[in-house]
Amino acid sequence: MKILFLFTYNKGLLSDFFMDLGQQLIEDGHEVKVYSLKEHPGKYKVGSLEIIVEEKGGYVSDYFQIFKCIKEISPDVIISNFSYANPSMLAGKILNIKRNIVWVHSLKKHGDPGHYVIIIKRQFYKLADKIIVNSHILEKELKEVFHVRGSKIIPIPFWSNIQEVKPKLIEIEETRDQFLIGCPGRFTIIKNQQVIIKAIASAKANASKELKFYLAGDGPNRKNLEIQVSELNLREEVNFLGVLSAGQMVDFYNKMDLIILPSLFESFGLVFIEALSLGIPVLVSERFGALDFVDKENTEVKQILFDPEDPEALAQKIADIVSLESIDRNFYKTLYREHFKKEKIYREVLEVLIE
Repeated sequence: MKILFLFTYNKGLLSDFFMDLGQQLIEDGHEVKVYSLKEHPGKYKVGSLEIIVEEKGGYVSDYFQIFKCIKEISPDVIISNFSYANPSMLAGKILNIKRNIVWVHSLKKHGDPGHYVIIIKRQFYKLADKIIVNSHILEKELKEVFHVRGSKIIPIPFWSNIQEVKPKLIEIEETRDQFLIGCPGRFTIIKNQQVIIKAIASAKANASKELKFYLAGDGPNRKNLEIQVSELNLREEVNFLGVLSAGQMVDFYNKMDLIILPSLFESFGLVFIEALSLGIPVLVSERFGALDFVDKENTEVKQILFDPEDPEALAQKIADIVSLESIDRNFYKTLYREHFKKEKIYREVLEVLIE
């Protein structure tokens, strides 16, 4: 089977997931190529995976480039996402590609498209054979907003490869009388880091250890977060680390006593399963799409969930965890293995490709 992936090839987590999926398919005897549009064109080989990068242009030229690529490669299966989806669905239909698959990752809330864009997208989705989504939240949105038939939508989670990344040390002071809390992610209102800062301001007075909060990332809301930290007199407790590399992120996770993920909504949330896979204790917003694949009524799972708009409740959960003599990290690893195991997810994807 000849498979063509169309996505933006970079060092991001999403790109890494598709690269690993491509390598797995090659090991199973399939021919796989990756096509990407970027500022600097080129051809690369990563392992056995061939990557074709062409120069990104305007709207019309990108449609033409993608059509030309699909015609020349003539794959049996197309898998596309984001800005590649519409031209790939159209080209696949015109060229009679056997399987035209779109992988949808983001909620309407993240981009808030206008009514005109929604109408256009509804027409393009009709051209896809299957649409893979990473949560039931996305499945519901495709049905209700974009009028996609339920039989066309397949919910499949991601897996994480962070266990295979070599750690790269970052300088974080660690002492026995401190409790280190981390939050990775882009600084935006939706990512909601501000609720953790409020919670730490409430929790620090009654905590049995000194709380230290580390934010890994950057973004347009950084200035507002810095102002909030100053106003709450938390300059000693809160630290901004900036954007970290994959290796630095591994060290970041491993140094933290607790990871808090407070997004107001998240279509999936790769950071959640990264922390789980490394066995790092996590408190996660109940609005994470990845939670659709676990039993949220399980008593132990309930204990790691919180309302992202309730800083006082979060402060209590932080205080409760800090007071524990020890934390069972195997619970988090088991949660990952039972619900986000690579082998299981790969089989689910493969079933969609060869159906």
